[in-house]
Amino acid sequence: MKKIFVLSHLLVAAAIAIAIFFIHGKFPLFDAKALWIGNIILFGLSLLSLRMIKTSEGKSAQGFVNGVYASSLLKIVICSISILLYVLLNKQGLHKPTVFSLLGLYFFYTMLDGTMLSNMNKRKK
Repeated sequence: MKKIFVLSHLLVAAAIAIAIFFIHGKFPLFDAKALWIGNIILFGLSLLSLRMIKTSEGKSAQGFVNGVYASSLLKIVICSISILLYVLLNKQGLHKPTVFSLLGLYFFYTMLDGTMLSNMNKRKK
């Protein structure tokens, strides 16, 4: 099941990277570098959340819920700090749709993680 999680996330990350390439070609004001870095960070955080869930595996349902909450909290904190750094470093040429796209990536990965991890937990029982 872990292989399916990693493979599906890898395919999603690759599809998002390709989409960013085409979006940047069509709308050059988007900061493609920031979107690619955000995609890589969120992919890494997704793998970290899988590891956090796996360490609490088999203990109880409460352990699974605590792992999901902890990984979600870690994700929102790191993403908030990353977006804040992006805004502070690009005050002059800030492209607001890029910031909202980064937030959209966060929500997409969070929903994907939640769905995949809950399905993994259901299948084990």
